[in-house]
Amino acid sequence: MDWKTGYNIYAKNLLIFDPSKLNSDEIKNEMIDNDFHVYLICTRKKLVYHSTHHFDNNMSATNYYYLDNNDNKVFDLKWYQNDFTINNYIKSERTIEITNRNGELERHKDYTFFNSIFFDNDVLRAEMNKELNNTPISTDLKVEYIGQAYGSNGNRKINKRLTNHEKLLEIVLNIISKTTHEEVYVLGVSIKVSDSNTLLIKKDTKIDRDIVSVEGLKRLQARSSKRIDEGQELTLFEASLINYFQPEYNKEYKKNFPSDGYSSYDEIYSTEFNYSSMELNLEDLKIRLYTDTIKERRYNHNNKIILSNNAEKKSFFDFLFDS
Repeated sequence: MDWKTGYNIYAKNLLIFDPSKLNSDEIKNEMIDNDFHVYLICTRKKLVYHSTHHFDNNMSATNYYYLDNNDNKVFDLKWYQNDFTINNYIKSERTIEITNRNGELERHKDYTFFNSIFFDNDVLRAEMNKELNNTPISTDLKVEYIGQAYGSNGNRKINKRLTNHEKLLEIVLNIISKTTHEEVYVLGVSIKVSDSNTLLIKKDTKIDRDIVSVEGLKRLQARSSKRIDEGQELTLFEASLINYFQPEYNKEYKKNFPSDGYSSYDEIYSTEFNYSSMELNLEDLKIRLYTDTIKERRYNHNNKIILSNNAEKKSFFDFLFDS
């Protein structure tokens, strides 16, 4: 058997928000409760809520519009099953007030409401069956830039990093200069390293009896549990995302990044993993991501890089830590 150990990093918690609300109490509280250190700046066509009609068969129809290239309103209707009633739309706050099935009042931002009603389980099932789907959904987000906020001791989060962020301002100004029909959203991501799927097993004609012994399994467990520090994990995850999505506004991590600012690879070489993988699952947010490079619009994205020896590790981590 050929046992492979991997460094598996996945998105633990996710948050989507309008960057103009960056300093709101709601966003600040989310930052306190979660370690959002990685962020994706995304764009999509602006959808404007108009009205909703509820019917006796638990069906609803929401009327909304967007602007075409001539600034004309283009109205459309989205039908969906529901277990809630819409009471009010507060346009100035872009907030929809609903009564849920338990009779409780809830408030949702209109963009999260749109994400919910456009979410398609059939599309998700097709994706899980590896059926390609490039048919656009109105709530799909295009990834424009990926970054991280960590600081010297890990206390810096994305709301601090994005305040007066030059790249965010550049993206917003570029969109405004081209069109007023797009809007910008930020996805906040906290990460976790997984031990549960660290081991890959490849069947072979030979079985190494030392590996399958108790002592051998203990050594294998020790190999798979070695870690680099949190700051490097974040850089690894961020760089894997950039390498995968190739966002337009990212310059670093698309090629090798200089090692001048990084003094030692000892910590990385002390690990014995054979591959690095990242996973970004967006089912909970009910949105799909894409770029000009990753044209397939998906709820779930993953990237794996094989690292079978220190030469490959050095090549990969030169790519990661040269900035």
